[in-house]
Amino acid sequence: MEQPAQPAWRQPPPKRRTQVRRTQAVAQRVDGLPDRAIGGAFQWLRMLLAAPQNPRTARRRLGIGVIAIALMVGFVQLTQGDWFIVSAAATQIRGCQRVPAEAVYVISALDQQNLFAVRPAAAAARIDTLPGIASASIHVRLPDQVIIDVQEYAPLVAWQVVTTTVWLADDGTIVPIIGDPPALALIDVNGAAVTQEGQLRPQVLANLKALHAARPDLTAVYYGTLEGLYFRAPGGWTVYLGDSAQMDQRLALLAATERDIAAHGRRVDVIDMRFDGHALLR
Repeated sequence: MEQPAQPAWRQPPPKRRTQVRRTQAVAQRVDGLPDRAIGGAFQWLRMLLAAPQNPRTARRRLGIGVIAIALMVGFVQLTQGDWFIVSAAATQIRGCQRVPAEAVYVISALDQQNLFAVRPAAAAARIDTLPGIASASIHVRLPDQVIIDVQEYAPLVAWQVVTTTVWLADDGTIVPIIGDPPALALIDVNGAAVTQEGQLRPQVLANLKALHAARPDLTAVYYGTLEGLYFRAPGGWTVYLGDSAQMDQRLALLAATERDIAAHGRRVDVIDMRFDGHALLR
C-alpha cells in the first residue's frame, strides 16, 4: 500500500545549486591528496550537509566545513613541501676534528627526510656507532635546519704492535688515525700485550692511564713479556714497571727512589719496580 505523499511544508528544502557547486569545488580542490589527510573532515562536511537544516544553518555549516578542510589541506601541503626537506647544505655538524663530517652526515640517514619525520634520538644512535664518536645529539630548527653535535674520543696512546699502529682512547676504543697523534706511544714489538681477541690487555691499558697521569711528559713506553711496561727515564736509567695492578703505588715509590738517587748522586742503570714494595737498583 503506497504511503501518502508528505505535505510540502514537512519535506526538507532541496539543496540550492550554489550549495551543490560549492561542495563539488571542495571535492576538486582536495582531489589527489591522501584520503587519511582529509577524509575525516570531508566526511564530517557531508554529514552536515545531509542533515535536515534550514538554509541559513546549512550555509553557516558549509562555510565552517570548507574552512576546516582548507586549513587541513593547506597544512598537509605546507608540511610536505620542499621547504622542510633536510639537506647537507642546511645541516650543521659541530665537534668533528678526527672523524669526517661527511661520514657523520651519511650515517645519520637524514638526507632528504622531511623535518617533521626526523627522529633525533634514532639518528644520534646511528652516529654513535661510528668509530671515534663518543656521543652525539641532534637538534632541528624550522624550516629545514639540522644541528648535529658530536663528541669524539680523544686518543690516549698510539699502540705500535709488530707492523701495525692503532690509536686507542682511554677506554680502549679505536680512534681514527687523523689529526695530531696521541702524546703517548706504546711500542709492543713482539705483540706481548695483545689478547687472543686482538685487543690491548685491559691491565696494560689501565697502567698506561696511571703512568700518563703521573708522567704527562713521557712520550714513549715499551712492553715486553718479562719486563711488562718499561721506559727510559730522563735521568738515563731504564725503569721496569711490570704488570701489577698496584701501578699508583709503584709510581709513588719510583718518584721517591729517583729523588734519593738525585740527592746522593748515585749512578744507576736500571730501576726494577716489578716486585711490589721494592725498588731494585742496578
